[in-house]
Amino acid sequence: MQQPVTKNKLKAIQMLDAVEHFIAGQRTALQHREDLSQQVNEGVKVHGRSWKPLYELFEPMGLLPIEAGCNGIKHDSSYGISKIAVGRVDFYLPIMKRIAGAISDRRTGGVEFSRSEYKHPEDWNQLRNLFRNMQKASVVVIDDLGERISISPEPKYRNFLDGAWAERGMVYLIDKTIKSFSVDHKLSSSIFWNVKLADKSPWNVTKMELDIVAKVGKRFYVFEVKTGALLPIDKWFDRWQLFKEAGVKYIQCTVKAIDHKLFLPLTLFPIANVEELLRRQLEKDFTTTSSCQR
Repeated sequence: MQQPVTKNKLKAIQMLDAVEHFIAGQRTALQHREDLSQQVNEGVKVHGRSWKPLYELFEPMGLLPIEAGCNGIKHDSSYGISKIAVGRVDFYLPIMKRIAGAISDRRTGGVEFSRSEYKHPEDWNQLRNLFRNMQKASVVVIDDLGERISISPEPKYRNFLDGAWAERGMVYLIDKTIKSFSVDHKLSSSIFWNVKLADKSPWNVTKMELDIVAKVGKRFYVFEVKTGALLPIDKWFDRWQLFKEAGVKYIQCTVKAIDHKLFLPLTLFPIANVEELLRRQLEKDFTTTSSCQR
């Protein structure tokens, strides 16, 4: 006859189940770390030292970089357009959106711009120059009649025209600012963009994508670029908290003219002021570091 399970036996069973669950979790975590370490070793063979900062940052976070642009990679011809447009992001953003909209609206073959839309002659001259550069890069075909320009965009550049150009332009601005600061302070630096990360085997599914990751000296900075709405505050806070625990500065950048101080301790940089604000942030970070070391 089977004996009834007493309270003491039930507690013992529950304790054993908890121990087994804990051991299984630890075994899974250990296997994950070993698998990740092996993937990193393989990645080093492929990418050499160029991806070393990415592995240094993300391996302790349990993440594997699986795709990224980085220093030394030749930019395509559209990068030049991004450099021009990001210099006047508030002016060019609606123009780029308008051209992208022509691709989305299949009823229109293109979009037309008229000199009468712009009060300042220099604005019209700069716009014509941008359109000529866009045609050289095969992003659009233009018909320039002097007082008006007809634009026929290439459909494959829809994402670029809809906002990716601003991300590419930010790579330029951030890279320029960081290199200048690093030279002045005798620091090493590196910058990565479109960084895709996986968090589990078989390591081919993107868990997280980051617009820009930079390393200055021993400090890391992560940038998210937004040409539309900001990240929802809960997601923004989660990202900020995740990177704060890893000792990383997480910065959201926007085209909107918003007082960045309103979001403290979260960090917001309007793109129009990003060079000034980033330089100020770097000066603060490395002045604090130097003071602490003394």
